[in-house]
Amino acid sequence: MVEQQASLIVCGKPISPGVVEGITYVHRDMLHLLDTPVSIATKDVDEEVRHLEISTAAITKDLLALATRVDQEMDADLAVVFDAHQQMLNDPVLQKELRVEIRENLVSARSAVKSVFLRWERRFLEMESRMSQQKGADMRDISNRLSNALAGIHVHPLEQIPPGSVLVASHLLPSDTIFLSKCLAAAVLLEHGHAGSHAALFVRAMGLPCIVNIRDILTTVPANVRALVNADLGEVVLYPTEADEVRFRSTIADRRRLFVAAQAFARKPAITQDGVAIAVLANVGCREDVERAMENGADGIGLYRTEQTYMGRTQPPDVGELLDEMREALEPAKGKPVCVRLLDAGADKQLPFIGFLAETNPALGCRGIRLLNKHRRLMDTQLRASWPGALRILRNSCVAASGRSASRRL
Repeated sequence: MVEQQASLIVCGKPISPGVVEGITYVHRDMLHLLDTPVSIATKDVDEEVRHLEISTAAITKDLLALATRVDQEMDADLAVVFDAHQQMLNDPVLQKELRVEIRENLVSARSAVKSVFLRWERRFLEMESRMSQQKGADMRDISNRLSNALAGIHVHPLEQIPPGSVLVASHLLPSDTIFLSKCLAAAVLLEHGHAGSHAALFVRAMGLPCIVNIRDILTTVPANVRALVNADLGEVVLYPTEADEVRFRSTIADRRRLFVAAQAFARKPAITQDGVAIAVLANVGCREDVERAMENGADGIGLYRTEQTYMGRTQPPDVGELLDEMREALEPAKGKPVCVRLLDAGADKQLPFIGFLAETNPALGCRGIRLLNKHRRLMDTQLRASWPGALRILRNSCVAASGRSASRRL
């Protein structure tokens, strides 16, 4: 008879709750360690600078698209992370330092990126504030993106992770989490990280259980091992025994009962102790968001984002297309109040049919209502689709200068 291996328990700090199981997937290439500098000849300097410019433009476009996707699928506040990455990448001082590195040290563009970004990262990490240290992680993230673009690498390592895996890594960068959402990882175990990091914000928004501060994780947690993850307590059981399995199943059942009870309570009217009824409205960007909001008792839609219908198109949708898209997405909320936000686009969220808007500060530039006032056909289409009466009102009042949304029962 083969004796079963004793279970191994590792503990850390929970930063995103959940109780799940899966097979460990150990990722050891998260840091992209500094490569040996590649020297170039003087005659190749201009070509390397052009290579840097082309790759910077490509990554800028990717970051803008990523910010739009996060805005639509997760949270507008999280999209700001990739807006900031785009601005950091195009910082004039940083770009000048990259060019100087290439010209004066005669190194390839990729080598320049590695060394210059590492210097900037260290500067931020040496600062005392948590916000400044977070910028160090952001610089590493941008460096990885730009280095890979310069090397012609277009596949992220985490795209290969098997569905349902428990990711084990030293630490996680914001852009890494986006690929985890694609492959539906079960949980994340990290050695480094904290509750306020950008990566932590993303895993919580995605509902991914996550535990950090697991010491020597790459040597403690082996690959391809069954793991029972309790991110409510910050505990992971490896090589679980039959008794461990029984306790784990009991924990899942208890959690499920609490969830069902909480969901049933959420569907009741929200009334304060002094008898005031509160409307609980959801912010959504797609049909899945609407379905989830209705399942959890929302009284309606407080904000529906229309950007998804516009992104990646060479021509804007007409009234019929936009209305069909809205009806499909909002159908689960039929009969409830819906507030449709007018298209919020601009220099930080590019529309191919308008062209690139180069601005020093996209957040304060030609975006939102200012952009729509310049392209009145876009505004007319949205108003006709969401609330025909708003078109007449806006044209005959001062609301056109400041209005942002229109309501309609679909």
